[in-house]
Amino acid sequence: MVEDDRGGLVERGVVSFELREGRERKAEPSAIFPLEGLEEVLKEERVVLVERGGTDGGPVDGLERSIFILLGGRLGSLEEVGDIRAKLCSKVPHLLLEVLFFLGFALVEDDGLIVVEEDIIIVLALIELLHALLEVLGCLDKVLKLSKDTLDRRSRVVLQKHLVLVFPFELSDFLLRAFLSVAHVFFQVERVVWVVLVHQGRVDVGQKVTRIRFVDKAVDEELLRLSVLQSAVLRRKRDGQTLGETLKHILLCKVLDVGVHRVSGKTKIGLIKGSEIKEKFLHAVVEGLGSEVAFDQTGLATFFEQVLLLALERDGLETFEEGTFEMTSKVEKVALKTETFDVLDSFRREEKLTRLKGSKCLLGVLLGESLSLFRGLLLLLGQLLCAQVAHRRIGQGPARQTRHHQGAVACRKHHRLSCVLGRPRVLSLCDGGGCGCCTVTLSYFDQVENKQMDVAINSCLRPLCSIDGMAVTTIEGLGNHIEGYHPIQQQLADNNGTQCGFCSPGMVMNMYSLLQNNPNPTTKEIEDHFDGNICRCTGYRPILDAMNTFASDFDKTKSPCKKSGKEACEKLCKKGGAACGSKNAKEPKASVVVIHGNSKDNKKKEEEVVDEIAIEDIIRKPKPSVRRKEEEVKTFLRTYKAGSLKSQAYGKLWYHPISLGALYQLMNQVPSAERRLLVGNTSTGIYKKDGFTPRVLVDIRDIQELNQYSVDQTKGVTVGSAITISKLIGILEQVQKNMGTSYKVIWYQALIDHLFKVANFQVRNSACWAGNVMLVHNHTNFPSDVFTIMMGANATLLLGNSTTNATKTVSFSAFLSEDMSNQIILSMTIPFASSAFEVLKTFKIALRHENSHALVNAALKMTVMSSNNQIVAPGPILVFGGIDSHPIRATNTEAFLLNRIITDSSTLPTALNVLVNQDLQPVIVSEPGKTQYRLSVASSFFYKFFLGFVPNLPANLVSAAATYERPVSSGSQSYDTNPIEYPASQYMPKLDGIYQTSGEAQYVDDSDHIEGTLYAAMGLSTNANASIAAIDVSEAMKIEGVIDFVSANDIKPGCNSCETNVGVPSSLTEVIFAADQVVYVGQPVGLILAEKQSIAEHAAKLVNITYKNIQTPVLTLQDAIQQKSFFPATSPGITPAGPFVVGDVTSAFAESDFVVSDQIYVGPQYHFHMETQQCIVVPEANGKFNVRSSTQWPATVQTVIARVLDIPINQVTVGQKRIGGAYGAKISRATPVAAAAAVAANKHQRPIRLIMDLNTNMESQSKRHPFVCQFKVGFMKSGVINALELVYYDDGGAFYDSVVGTMDMALTTADNAYYFANYSASGICCRTNLPPNTSMRAPGCFPSIYFVEKIVERCAFELQMDPNDVRQINFYNDPSQGLPIQKTPYGTPIIYNSLPAVWSQIQQTSDYASRLQAVQVFNQQNRWRKRGISLVPIKYGIEWIGGTYSVSVNVYPDGTILISHGGTEVGQGINTKVAQVLAYELGVDISLITVGSNDTQKAANSLCTGGSITSELCAKGVIDCAVQLKKRLEPLKAVVADKTWTGVVAVAAASGVDLQAHAWTYPVPPITGGGFQYNTYGTSVAEVELDVLTGEIQIVRCDILYDCGQSLNPAIDIGQAVGGFLTGVGYFLTEELVYDKTGKLTSNGTWEYKPPSVKDIPIDLRIDLLKNASCPLGVLGSKASGEPPLCLSVSIYFAATYAIYAARAEIDNTSFFSLAQPCTVDQLQQTCLVDPSQFTI
Repeated sequence: MVEDDRGGLVERGVVSFELREGRERKAEPSAIFPLEGLEEVLKEERVVLVERGGTDGGPVDGLERSIFILLGGRLGSLEEVGDIRAKLCSKVPHLLLEVLFFLGFALVEDDGLIVVEEDIIIVLALIELLHALLEVLGCLDKVLKLSKDTLDRRSRVVLQKHLVLVFPFELSDFLLRAFLSVAHVFFQVERVVWVVLVHQGRVDVGQKVTRIRFVDKAVDEELLRLSVLQSAVLRRKRDGQTLGETLKHILLCKVLDVGVHRVSGKTKIGLIKGSEIKEKFLHAVVEGLGSEVAFDQTGLATFFEQVLLLALERDGLETFEEGTFEMTSKVEKVALKTETFDVLDSFRREEKLTRLKGSKCLLGVLLGESLSLFRGLLLLLGQLLCAQVAHRRIGQGPARQTRHHQGAVACRKHHRLSCVLGRPRVLSLCDGGGCGCCTVTLSYFDQVENKQMDVAINSCLRPLCSIDGMAVTTIEGLGNHIEGYHPIQQQLADNNGTQCGFCSPGMVMNMYSLLQNNPNPTTKEIEDHFDGNICRCTGYRPILDAMNTFASDFDKTKSPCKKSGKEACEKLCKKGGAACGSKNAKEPKASVVVIHGNSKDNKKKEEEVVDEIAIEDIIRKPKPSVRRKEEEVKTFLRTYKAGSLKSQAYGKLWYHPISLGALYQLMNQVPSAERRLLVGNTSTGIYKKDGFTPRVLVDIRDIQELNQYSVDQTKGVTVGSAITISKLIGILEQVQKNMGTSYKVIWYQALIDHLFKVANFQVRNSACWAGNVMLVHNHTNFPSDVFTIMMGANATLLLGNSTTNATKTVSFSAFLSEDMSNQIILSMTIPFASSAFEVLKTFKIALRHENSHALVNAALKMTVMSSNNQIVAPGPILVFGGIDSHPIRATNTEAFLLNRIITDSSTLPTALNVLVNQDLQPVIVSEPGKTQYRLSVASSFFYKFFLGFVPNLPANLVSAAATYERPVSSGSQSYDTNPIEYPASQYMPKLDGIYQTSGEAQYVDDSDHIEGTLYAAMGLSTNANASIAAIDVSEAMKIEGVIDFVSANDIKPGCNSCETNVGVPSSLTEVIFAADQVVYVGQPVGLILAEKQSIAEHAAKLVNITYKNIQTPVLTLQDAIQQKSFFPATSPGITPAGPFVVGDVTSAFAESDFVVSDQIYVGPQYHFHMETQQCIVVPEANGKFNVRSSTQWPATVQTVIARVLDIPINQVTVGQKRIGGAYGAKISRATPVAAAAAVAANKHQRPIRLIMDLNTNMESQSKRHPFVCQFKVGFMKSGVINALELVYYDDGGAFYDSVVGTMDMALTTADNAYYFANYSASGICCRTNLPPNTSMRAPGCFPSIYFVEKIVERCAFELQMDPNDVRQINFYNDPSQGLPIQKTPYGTPIIYNSLPAVWSQIQQTSDYASRLQAVQVFNQQNRWRKRGISLVPIKYGIEWIGGTYSVSVNVYPDGTILISHGGTEVGQGINTKVAQVLAYELGVDISLITVGSNDTQKAANSLCTGGSITSELCAKGVIDCAVQLKKRLEPLKAVVADKTWTGVVAVAAASGVDLQAHAWTYPVPPITGGGFQYNTYGTSVAEVELDVLTGEIQIVRCDILYDCGQSLNPAIDIGQAVGGFLTGVGYFLTEELVYDKTGKLTSNGTWEYKPPSVKDIPIDLRIDLLKNASCPLGVLGSKASGEPPLCLSVSIYFAATYAIYAARAEIDNTSFFSLAQPCTVDQLQQTCLVDPSQFTI
């Protein structure tokens, strides 16, 4: 049950509508309300009076206002109630009363809000009928099953299971009793509400309180066919709302047949014309139903028919003024026939009445006039099982009333798309089309292609209104645990393609969409199709392996996946499931929602048939038993004809014209500044304000004139402006195919290939090419690939003028100067090649290989006559994007090239000179530091293009001219297991993997939406270092739906702290809300609370902070070091470990052959957890709070909330089932988020839902700690490092957070794999005016290993030695080889050292020596492409000390087992591992074991999940529990006959044996000494290929060998290793965080920040777990796997460095350099020292 936009309840199978007044009635003078003395009566009778102004719902029959009467406490006798009524009536004889009778206790909160839950009955009546109603109360005790007197803290009246009987006339006591009893027996309702709408002989149906709900509960499941008319579905009046926002909120019913309106073969009865309603009903509504309508049986049926029709056509009253009425929609009437039954006999027998049979329709039921009164009413009751009556927020006077928005849609931004399972699983992260989490399948019939299209789209960008006439399939529709799983879901789970699982539904839906259109894709097509889906956990390799099993070229022998998904699909197809679009499919597993609006007769003029629609509250949780037939969907899509629609909400209008004439009419009526034309709405993913600013949104996708394309053999291909980019690709491919080898399409493939680089598949399926072009016109610096390449192809645009109807053709260059206020792009014409010698090449360079906007792009077209001495023919076109604010033509270079001879030695250098010094000279708009790169890479593009014309090109230049084709990636893995310990050590998928891939797994935001919930968004500071003068929220509070602003003023003095460190000075304590001082941009100053998420987020941006005492912020670690901005180390809790000193460093430096000093810097990294920081705080009875938080440390969240609220810790429960990724971001940083929500929940005593959007999460939340390492190293000629001195500086941000712990980890990892006899290391924690940084996967350790490896590389460079020789010389000893045990600088003896063996083995398995030679040969043979290969070792210490976790094992009498532990499932497979270990220890089948959710009641006081220790320590706790249980069961096992596990347990349970065991892990320091329990070891060989001219880099191959001990689960551990490694790849190659000079993060979303995508992974990835490597100090011989493999990605950095050395050697530059991190394309290219003067032929 969820809250709709007006506060109503949306239940399973419920559709809400609301009857509204047709017009305002003039209020009578208030003198008719003699209120004198009323308060006295109320006070005497313990009654609360709340006045309600007439503006809420409107005055009724001349009454200006009505009054709520609350009868507090238990009801007394009926006589007592009657006395109260009599006294009231004597004071106010004509007063309209709304009386609430509480059968339980009533509670009126301090703010006057009604707080109730169950066991209540609401009676809406007039005083004249109060006596009759009171008489009926006598039978209510029999009807209502009252279980308890309970109250819940709600701000609104909550009715959970009730029935509304609407009586339009005064009924006798007998009839009332009959209806109540029949309703109870027939519908099995537990509470009944009835409404009598009679006042002085007149029926009032225009009140707002008369809202009727229609549900499906009364009918047999098999007969239920919910058929919602088009206006019902789209009538939510939420025009600007996207599919990702609104579809998430729609109850997509299992059999929604929107608009098809079939009645099981019955004939349609036609349309209800407006005239009929005007004559009989509307007039009666306005004037009052008096004698005009007689309430006999026939009249009653007519009345209810009209009520239902009016509910359906609620917009019909919208334009009623001065006696006129415009019926703007049409309705189909359907007769519903039923069997005859005797109501009274059924009532007397108290048996269930015969259920309705025959055709069933939810709306538009016409009560036949031949039906009896009882039959007619019962038919109505069959439809009206739920109603929301007089739902008002009861406050203290009119000022506290809820502001209702008529016809508005519930718009909580993060509601999920629902479907057949009723589980909301369309996840959303970026709201920009950049992550793929929200992918769904959109099906529609393409009239041009004459076939059904099934495409993947981003639902977060898709407006709901724009899917008119389409079908939507979500993850739930493919399969579930009840009906079985889809092969895609199963394959992804079985092949460990899911870890945190947040991205998994999007992955599945993307693959499903591909298979629907292409049942036999190749592995390349599959890999290409995943360009729009981001995964932070898995490293993509297992996802691709799983999806490749559906490929036509899948090879079981070469894949880690041995089961074919394609074969599984084919089997499903034969069973009748449409798994892959096969022609054998009979019925789709996918439940779909068919959405459409009105469909008028298209023969009429469009201007006459514009239908107004509103997007109503549609269904939320349908039952899973009914599936839509494939043919129904296909028939609907095929026969649907678009009609013009109009909708309105929140001050916005949505239009859907279907002709160019209608569009022109709209354009002429609405100023250009107030309207926006759209097709896919994808631009709002970049320019989010575009979706909010315009008042009018116009969907042009179905305008026929804009969807046509044609081929003219002279002019070329003309495509309409509404054609999507995907369709454009298809058109060009088809034209190319049709024209065969004709020279005319010789360069069309270049356009096709480049169009595939635009955004991603999901966006290309939605976005039209013209929209992309318009972004260049409307926005500065939009790097449009479409514009650039079409300008290079010399395409033209046809513009249409809405005012004059004239058209004109313009070039792309001229288009930029056009005034488009009254013009629209009609089409584009792409010419054919002019000759067989004409060449067009396009180029693009971006931060990531795919799904990334261009830094620079180019389209270069030229004809060189090879038969005429290589002369450049007339007409060269050179277009460059990313240089100026829009793409530019290099006209001077074009002019120079004309008639030039390509092979002339002066042509190239002169052309380059002209290009650089004349054409590329405009003011370049660029990111800081990238200007020179953009100029250089533009020159490189021209050079590459030019080389393509040079005959007999030297061999070493061929690769520079060629287009790089990335091979399809592949992977392999190897490991060993111990069958004796199975299922421990067994390779098996995660236990909950299938629930993640099927969308059944729930995350925090998937928790049920509780009635009365408020939605929160943070108000953030915009200054990094200033005092707060004032916080002005007046503009935010004006927004409709905003409830409050919660700030530090709402926290008790002394409690405004979320600090978790001990000993922090008060001046540095982190606060929940800044009150006096702000210390970073993005610091929370308060929470906006609103009725919807989108409203809260919008209003939060309007919080205005005035500052004083503004100081210059410290924004970089270098500035902090220079200004000595350090955190004070004043107590042990905030003092870093160390310094660590070994030997005599000073003397050792003096004795060294070489001494080098330098410093190294590494920057921050965003965690990019797919689930943002989220929490839900629910206040409960007795002052308790239930918190669902996406935290890795529930105990700390619990403690801090208790401290902030000043309540005992045991009053707070914190927990969750799983979280969608964390990587350390949710250890400490989830705490202030949850605490902020708790403050709001405590203030309002209402549930608070705080779901941070990605932009806010990135701006205000933590990152990986940047570090500076200042080092001094002394080394000998032999390569032995004789002395090393390190000083680390760690950027902690504005507050301590984890800066000290991170520094500790850095200092205790600084030696990595090397023994230093003379060593000194110390650390200083720095403070900057940036958000507090926090732990991130391998915190401190990752940069520390990078530092020491760079130092080793520096030593090797100075000695001109092989770095690997220097490494090996300095390795720690391997005691197993008889060498002495050495200690680390921090006191840990290296007793077990597998590194020498690992080092030797990987060189053999990776064929390192021969590959190194091959790299050298490659570099000699290629001038502008270079390779590098690197081998890097790691030693990573695992510390158990402090790892306290609570573990419980419950065994039940049937032998099943439940594990509860203090760890959090973040994707690392902890639940699977503990289940495996327990199954092994108890000797039971793992299927008997389940793992419960983690919360502070079940597992109190546990440490955070982190440090790669939680899985194994919880497994250790499970072992302790198993020992206890086995000890208790052993005596019984010896005597019982049935010695099986279930047999023994059954006897034990019957014998009173305690079958619950509890363990508490409390590791002590290892007996070996030092802090680490053991060390893990690993090596990585990485080979990369670098395009020197552009900086683009490919990871050719990567070999990983990792010592994981005896892995508890190789599948999980390999997945952890691969995922961690790719996180490191992103850190070094693609992920760049950019702050402006104020301290604001500008790379705050998927548009700017680029974690690795599918084609950033190694082309060949081979990972092996070291065999026969059981660790005696680990759990069952295992070792950790979560963090250490991340550090192996350092090998990527050094491989890139070696490639750059090879490039610099070409210009005889062999000097030392330090490659900056991150090594983005610009850094790589610029470090190669590329200059146009080097370009030769």
